[in-house]
Amino acid sequence: MSFLPFLTRDGWLILASRGLRGVAYGFVSVLLAAYFQLLGADEAMTGVLLGVALLSGAALNITLSKYADRFGRRRFLAVAGLLMFASGLVLAFTRSIEGALAAALLGALTPTAMEVGPFLSLEQAILPQASSAEGRTDAYAWYNLVGSLAAAVGALLTGLAGVFAALQGGDLVAGIHSMFLWYALTGLLSVALALALSPAVEPAPTTAPVERKALSPEGRRAVSRMAALFALDSFAGGMIIRTFTAYWFTVRFGTPIEALGIVFFAANSLSALSYLVAARLTRRLGLVRTMVFTHVPSNILLVAMAAAPSFEAGAALFLARMSIAQMDVAPRQEFVVTVVAPSERTAAAGLTNTARNIAQAGGPFVIGPVVAVLTIGGPFAAAGVMKLVYDLALLRTFGPGRRTERPASEAGK
Repeated sequence: MSFLPFLTRDGWLILASRGLRGVAYGFVSVLLAAYFQLLGADEAMTGVLLGVALLSGAALNITLSKYADRFGRRRFLAVAGLLMFASGLVLAFTRSIEGALAAALLGALTPTAMEVGPFLSLEQAILPQASSAEGRTDAYAWYNLVGSLAAAVGALLTGLAGVFAALQGGDLVAGIHSMFLWYALTGLLSVALALALSPAVEPAPTTAPVERKALSPEGRRAVSRMAALFALDSFAGGMIIRTFTAYWFTVRFGTPIEALGIVFFAANSLSALSYLVAARLTRRLGLVRTMVFTHVPSNILLVAMAAAPSFEAGAALFLARMSIAQMDVAPRQEFVVTVVAPSERTAAAGLTNTARNIAQAGGPFVIGPVVAVLTIGGPFAAAGVMKLVYDLALLRTFGPGRRTERPASEAGK
């Protein structure tokens, strides 16, 4: 194809799957806040449900990432799709916190509008084989751009829950259940796209028996450092995941679902555009400096959100932050798979994403105590400070002059 010529057919299938899932993630991450409220959950219980969803996603990520290269990446992507289907069905047919907890335990429920399960690790490992060496940076940028744009569309579609509710006698829970059925259908479509991938996405065969899950001593050192730093960032991110942000808007300012959908549509649209800017910055600055120099101002805006006096001010700060907050994502994903050998990519992606997921899962569990001490805006301030510490530590550990940082001129190779 002339458009995005650096992608193979498998690359296009990966983008299609990411887009379909992104739409579902977009509306579910917003609706979960209202859904938990309707079920009678307070801040502490909401935090527990979100934490369980993230922990289960991390456990699933560990399992599938560990065995995917041995038994087939396509097969395990299909399994992840089936679990997404099951999560949607459970949510669609329950009206209790216990039912929501059961769906969260399946490991394929996302409260973040982004990936929490094994899709990301496996697709991140596949992308270098589904794109040209020169177009790798752009492949990661477009992978995240598609996910973010799709999540924006999904957030805008949040208002359909009200339409479905009106068709069912004004029952908002029933309307939300209809959206959860959509989420389940998306899981089935993900299965079909995974099985349509070619054998080229699997690891190259070797003549000698190799344990693909193992990392070399050099790779282990780099991955361990990355995992520790990413865990700090993700723990902070877990305190302010999309569902809690929607909850904050609802409780703090009384924002209706329809308005939330518009805000998150705008936020994801800005994030999507930022991925292309990040790709250009990466070529000029290198991977790590792009990550840090875009992350620092976004975290300052995050701290400021805690003191927002009105919905308009809170939305403005949130949108300003989201216009730059995700610019570190594609460089980070590329950085992970380029500091290890090709045979170690799945393991490196799986370990770092697992560290992120586990740490992120801890964030929601402290939402209740932090709110009790610092008011409902407290998690934004606490998360912003922790993320700034992460930025400085990342620059010190992997910045210019460090052996693992590639020159900006080689960013696409």
